[in-house]
Formats: sequence, C-alpha cells, structure tokens
Amino acid sequence: MKKIDLNNIKNIINHLGKKIGLLLIFLINVFIFALLFVIRYKNQSYAISINNLNNFSNILNLIHFFIITILIIICFIRKNYISIGNITFLFFLMLTVILLVITTVVFPGFYKDTVQITIICLLLLSITYIFLLLSNKKKKLIKSILITFINILFIILVVIVYVFSYYPSNYEVINGDVTYDAAVIFGAAVWHGNRPSPVLRERILKALSLYQNNKIKYFVVTGSNAPGELSESEVSKTFLINKNVDKSFIIAESNTRSTSAQVIFVRDSIYNKRNFKNLIIVSDNFHLRRITEMFKFNGITPIGVSSDSPLMNNNLVFYSLRESIGVILFWYFGV
Repeated sequence: MKKIDLNNIKNIINHLGKKIGLLLIFLINVFIFALLFVIRYKNQSYAISINNLNNFSNILNLIHFFIITILIIICFIRKNYISIGNITFLFFLMLTVILLVITTVVFPGFYKDTVQITIICLLLLSITYIFLLLSNKKKKLIKSILITFINILFIILVVIVYVFSYYPSNYEVINGDVTYDAAVIFGAAVWHGNRPSPVLRERILKALSLYQNNKIKYFVVTGSNAPGELSESEVSKTFLINKNVDKSFIIAESNTRSTSAQVIFVRDSIYNKRNFKNLIIVSDNFHLRRITEMFKFNGITPIGVSSDSPLMNNNLVFYSLRESIGVILFWYFGV
C-alpha cells in the first residue's frame, strides 16, 4: 500500500485554490464593469445602442477593465509566485467594490458621491496591489495605499488641467454669421429676495448679449428651487423679462436639481422634441467642460460660451477640485 504524500495533496489544493480564486476575481471584474456600463446609461436615461458606444466614458472604462484583466491573466500564469493569502485579499477587495456598486443602485441617495469616489479609489488600489504582487514587493498593502493616493492626486491634477483647458467659443459666436436656435442658461444659486447670484446673473447677461446681437432665437433657462425661494429658472426668466425680452422667447423648466438632469432635459425637450440642433450652452468656463462631456455622451455637440463671472483665488481652488471630481464621476457613473 502506497503512502499518501500529504505535501503533494496540499500543493494540489493550494494550486487549485489559486486558480479558482483568480477566476472568481476575473468574473467579479467583468461584472463590475458591465454593471458600471449599465449604470452610466441608466443615470443618463439614455438607451444603449451601437451608435452611442464610441464615447470617452466607455473607452476609459474599457481601458480600465482590460488593465485589470491583463494583470489577472499574468497572475494566473505566475500563480506559483503569489500566495493564496494575496489572492484572498484581492478577492475580498474586488468583492467590496461590487457590493458598493450594487449599493449605488439599491440606495441611490445613500452618500452617493462618497460611495462612488470610494469605488474608483478601490479600483485604482486593486491595480496597484496586483502590480506590487507581480513585482514581489514587501509590505504590499501599505505601499499600494500610498501609491494609490499619489496616483489619485496626479489624476485629479491632470483632470483639473483638462477642465480648465476648455476653450469657449465666445469669439467665434459673436463674430460669426450663424444664428443659433437657443442659448441654454444653466442654473446657479438664487440669493435672498429672489435675486440671481453674481454667478447666475453673469450667465444670464452673457445669453442676453447674444440675443441682442441676433445670435440666438430662444433662451432656455433651467434649475429648481430651494425651500422658500423661486426656482433658478423663474428668477432667470424674470430677469430676462425685466430686460425687455418677450416671454414667448423664453423656455423655462424648474424641476432639475443637477447639471446632469438639465442636460437630459435639453436632450429630450429641446434637442429632440423641438428639433433645436445648433445650441449654445452658457455657463462659467470651469463648468463648460463637464457639461460638454455630458452632451457628447448623449450624442449632442453644443457650442460652449463662457460667462464673464470672475472667480476669486480661494473659490478657484474649490471649483477646480469640485469640477474635476465631477468629471471623473461622470466618466464612471454618468452622474
């Protein structure tokens, strides 16, 4: 009777456990990015079709997916150099990501931005951790967290540059011969006494100057209200009427509470229903990049015109950070 080699059995079980673990990680990875794909279109209330797949959000997520997939395949090939403990940690890391993604669907209002930012950070952490696994570095988790933090700061810096590199078409619109269907004024804060805040006022004045120079036919004003005050769109409409604009040339909606919702309104009620094709979007320069990204995702290419709203240095830092994070969240979640 042959003696059973326990070490050989342990090696087989360990070898099989690594294969199963890496396979499960791969399947979770597929499910995460498939779910993110669906969530982006759901948040934009946009039907998925072959004609709208070629946008930056989908390309970026596909690149992210393939990076993780290729790293998992390399881990599978070199599994003898990776411990079962490392694979177990990676499995629970990816499992945490998918649970958080599901949370954003089941509880859409539950600290949504915080959860979404956490998901992106964990996805970046997973890439860093696998890289360190393959390089056989010590203290992998601590180094992964540190490197991920540095990478996040770098990504935000790059996106900030991208946001502020947007070149508005003010000169081309004013000096061109085209008359546009409408100027869409994106809502901003309303001050005490139902007065437009300086930011909103400058947006209205910019659209008004286009109207007075026969560059637009209609105004589209957007934005809902806080308790006890008029909506942003109503304040904008009143301001324009007081500047001798006939109310029949003002299209107002007062239900949207976010830039994303306002883009969807313009797409459905202005671009499609009214058949307005050449649109101008009016907002602050730092805001135009994110709006343009949203419109492009929805198959619309508007002309961006920036208001003349000055930004103080302290506000500039805040808006830079907010808009860059907003762009990243849109790329991944369509919000």
